[in-house]
Amino acid sequence: MKSISANLNADTAEGFGACNIGDDDAIPKIIKSANVACGFHAGDPLMMHSVVQRAMAEGVSIGAHPGFNNLWGFGRRQIDMNLAELEYLIARQIGALQALASCSNVKVTHVKPHGALNNMAAVREDDAMAIGRALKTVDRDLIYVALAGSEMEKAGRRLGLPVARERFCDRQYDDDGNLTSRKIPGAMLRDPQAAA
Repeated sequence: MKSISANLNADTAEGFGACNIGDDDAIPKIIKSANVACGFHAGDPLMMHSVVQRAMAEGVSIGAHPGFNNLWGFGRRQIDMNLAELEYLIARQIGALQALASCSNVKVTHVKPHGALNNMAAVREDDAMAIGRALKTVDRDLIYVALAGSEMEKAGRRLGLPVARERFCDRQYDDDGNLTSRKIPGAMLRDPQAAA
């Protein structure tokens, strides 16, 4: 029987300015990979740098968590973009985290799209490929973190990128393998035993 390894990851640095969301001090103690918001849906340079420092102290890998330019809606609003613009939007956010990580001598290892961007790219081949091209251009060794079975996973493999297949332990799934919309009651699993 083939063994499967799991890498617990969490989205981090998802506050902005004086507003902190989540417990960025405690989370790095229980995960192996931190997905750092890069300033468009959340996160600012000080918060990003602080999370990089905490993750580094705990031996946690750092990844970019790019989203749509949508602070007001926390990156959960779908935005139809020209594919070249989407590619550059992703490249810019990866580059921002790489710059802050280099201040601490840390390498960015992976990219996990956020919110509406993640949901759209899971089912839209063109969006998934645009994200993948950005990864490949910036650093072909970046791991494309993709919803298992999604267009992102297919795009990453087509582009020759390393791919990590992601599943959410705190979310329900639709029959097609995509995440159930948060608008539907019960989409979020709040019972730790159910999530386990």
